[in-house]
Amino acid sequence: MVVRARGGDRAAFLGLYDLYRTFVLSLAWTVARGSDAEESAQEVWVSAWRSLPSLRDPDAFPAWLGQIHRNGEAMRERRRVREAKTLEVVAQRSAAGALEGGAEPPSASEALRTLPDPLRTAVVMRYVDGLSYAAIAERLGVPVTTVRGRLYEAHKKFAEMRRARRQETGDGRQEERHGG
Repeated sequence: MVVRARGGDRAAFLGLYDLYRTFVLSLAWTVARGSDAEESAQEVWVSAWRSLPSLRDPDAFPAWLGQIHRNGEAMRERRRVREAKTLEVVAQRSAAGALEGGAEPPSASEALRTLPDPLRTAVVMRYVDGLSYAAIAERLGVPVTTVRGRLYEAHKKFAEMRRARRQETGDGRQEERHGG
């Protein structure tokens, strides 16, 4: 069945999914719970489908799934660490800028945390990692237009948060408009 799936047979891959679904979900549950575990398991299966042609030994399929899971978890942990550092830097810069202006520091780290994961990831990759739209698209496996849309949505959400904050604090300054 692994050989047929490796050749692109979707029915064979679904058979493998049925056989190993519980195994992959139990791996995911070792590090996450609930929907996070289900999402992690789904990512293993998507990666397995994409990478299956590179599997050399069909008998190693279960161990190979475990390795995909471990690699995915390592990548998520690196992302969590990077995002935590990013939030810390953003918060420090925001606080310093606000103190220079005599205002109460805005909570940029909280604003970044409120973004949905796809938007936050795009923001971090663009403005912290300095990646181009094309590089972000390639790493995320999405079209460049999706990256642009995510960054646009993130900017809109930040602008909404700034407006709400200004209304709360009674700051009458006009917000600058930057093209759209």
